[in-house]
Amino acid sequence: MRYYIDRIEDGIAVMDSEGGERITVPVGRLPDGVRDGSVLILMPDGVFLHDCAAETERRRALSERVSRLKNRNKE
Repeated sequence: MRYYIDRIEDGIAVMDSEGGERITVPVGRLPDGVRDGSVLILMPDGVFLHDCAAETERRRALSERVSRLKNRNKE
């Protein structure tokens, strides 16, 4: 299952799944270097893996969306 970090506060990551489920996980259970917006895959053994390729693609798509919205507001 794939999860997206919504935010990290007080050592707890609040994450949303692709299906809309929201979970909280102690940051210590997550790979080093994750941050708000990181994409993680929950493996069957309970370990989270950082999906860097999916995260890069997601950030690119969001950046394009923001650019389109800014340009639309200029018209």
